[in-house]
Amino acid sequence: MQSFCHFVLSDPDVYSCLKEEIRGANLSSEVSWQEAQDLPYFQACLLETMRMRPAVGLSIPRYVPQSGATIDDQHYPGGMVASVNAWVVHRDAALHGEFPEQFRPERWLKSNTKEMKMHMYQVCEAVDLEERS
Repeated sequence: MQSFCHFVLSDPDVYSCLKEEIRGANLSSEVSWQEAQDLPYFQACLLETMRMRPAVGLSIPRYVPQSGATIDDQHYPGGMVASVNAWVVHRDAALHGEFPEQFRPERWLKSNTKEMKMHMYQVCEAVDLEERS
């Protein structure tokens, strides 16, 4: 949350958009989980914060299944340890668009966010594994 506050308060345009969304949302005095989920710009700010400042700064190693795996047309033998650092993946311009080093919540308001979410270390959504292969 410290990073969220830093990024939002450091950019007057982001702060203004977020403030406008919250003030116009007719929220209850104790904001419910669902009410917060229904604030698209707020959610975009959260996702962008997690993209910019992933909670885990180290690579998270995973073992390739014994049968091996093919990822992006590259075959990896079974038992191999594979990992990618979130700080690198989260700044991939091919995945996150222009200026990946900048805090831009608007990138999460586009229709192609499913692919970005699949590559986020913090986002936990039910993903159809058949779609990933």
